[in-house]
Amino acid sequence: MSSYTIKSDRLALEPINLDKHLHGCHKILSEPRIAEWSTRAPSTKLEETKERIMESMASVQFPMWAIMAPNPSSTSVPLADEREGQEMEMIGIIGISHKPENVGYKIHPDHWGKGYMTEALRLFVEMFWTLEEKKSLPQIRAAYTPGNDASARVLEKVGFQTGELLRGEIELWFNRGQNRKSDIQCMYIDRPRSNE
Repeated sequence: MSSYTIKSDRLALEPINLDKHLHGCHKILSEPRIAEWSTRAPSTKLEETKERIMESMASVQFPMWAIMAPNPSSTSVPLADEREGQEMEMIGIIGISHKPENVGYKIHPDHWGKGYMTEALRLFVEMFWTLEEKKSLPQIRAAYTPGNDASARVLEKVGFQTGELLRGEIELWFNRGQNRKSDIQCMYIDRPRSNE
């Protein structure tokens, strides 16, 4: 029996657990190329990453999820044919980060351009719609900073629609102290209509 909550042929999502995922989270959250599009600086110490994860876990009702993929150094088989002992590695993070339900995600640059983030977001959205406690929500929202074309493409491929452009909304980490705020492009995806 798999420990993963949801999986595809290439990926699995599982709730972040500090004991299991701390080092994987640190590898992602300490990466400057990821922080370029974030309001927070890269983590410089493992303890800082731990605090960020604990803060995130305490502030949301829905857990953050680890995006897991077969470790390329192991003899990998597709997850659909998962065998006991298959070695997996954490390649990203996904989850609801704010109210209203706003999905956020990060994937390590070693895995950019392989379609993993699109696949993970699609899995996450499908799972989200099945949650009993989220049945009353009509949509999931997301946002990206214009210029982050990769994130825009991921959202579009999963079916998110363009929403409002918020001007001068956030201060990205690399703009700190420059009195320069960045725009945010809002996106949304509506709950699928049931056939009832």
